[in-house]
Amino acid sequence: MKVEVDYKIILFILLFYFFGRIELYLIFVLSIILHELTHMLIAFFIKAKVTSITIGAMGMGIDVAFLGKQNFLNKILFYIFGPLTNFILAYTFKDSIIEISCINFALGIFNLLPILPLDGGKIIKEVNKFDETKSATLTVNVKSILGGKYETEVTETGEVDEHGNS
Repeated sequence: MKVEVDYKIILFILLFYFFGRIELYLIFVLSIILHELTHMLIAFFIKAKVTSITIGAMGMGIDVAFLGKQNFLNKILFYIFGPLTNFILAYTFKDSIIEISCINFALGIFNLLPILPLDGGKIIKEVNKFDETKSATLTVNVKSILGGKYETEVTETGEVDEHGNS
């Protein structure tokens, strides 16, 4: 397993310390670490292999190799449990430490956006493999909401042809 550390993390720590907000940065980073550790725990249970860990200024990321024949549900559970961890932390601290609650709620929502490489984008990608026409329509609708006109055509063979106009 490969581990990479981005040393810009020291700069971020110094900046947040200088502006008196080091506790918010630490809450943010620890929340992301818990999010990724949950992914690692699920990877262990579904027999996937963590191939690399990246520790950066904005948190932590992992790369996973799904070994053998992984079913659709295992992959969806793997991707959903990270944001679910953030929502559980947000709910747990809602009445005591509001900063932890707000940061984790925002992280959970952000990670569920249907954009790669976020968990939401990976979920859409897996749904796309499972049923290409339904997920392509969902992705196009989300793109339309985020700003832009998109047209989708589904051919007779079930292939999706997507056209974006700015």
